[in-house]
Amino acid sequence: MKKKNVVLIVILIGANIFSQNFKSKFSEISKNKVVSKEKENVVYEATSYIFSNRPNNSEEFINATKIAGFWMNLDTEYSMPTFGKFYESLTIRGQKFLFTTAMMHFLIKQKKEKNRIIVNEKKEGIKFSELESVKETQLEGAKILLKYFDDNSLKITSRTKKFLKDFKKGKLENSFF
Repeated sequence: MKKKNVVLIVILIGANIFSQNFKSKFSEISKNKVVSKEKENVVYEATSYIFSNRPNNSEEFINATKIAGFWMNLDTEYSMPTFGKFYESLTIRGQKFLFTTAMMHFLIKQKKEKNRIIVNEKKEGIKFSELESVKETQLEGAKILLKYFDDNSLKITSRTKKFLKDFKKGKLENSFF
């Protein structure tokens, strides 16, 4: 019994020591609109936090979404392709924001973990929606979001449910484009 209590206390202390405290991080990064690696790291922490927690009204969750929203409004090297059938299926409040956040999370994760920068910019003679980078960004962002919806049993429209069904079957790409 004593061992269980000690383990529980260690876990609780560890959780408090390593809590995110996104309120102070948001306050710090929003002081200016200069893009930096440190800010990008905070955004990655915030988007990781968002997709690891059920949507809620906690101060941490709200501040994590504020960080994501702040980053979306900066002029960064990342372009979020917000269009298409999947994007249009997201009609419940906040879902389009979450999709953009999921794409942002994917792009930053690629840069941080694989040293891979995915650029979504127009190229001569190629329709923007047909660029491989745009397709990859949208598809991988959708996978993150659909997993999030499913893991948290979140309400989605019947149009989005079709994408979720294909995602579960491993056939999302077929219905996505």
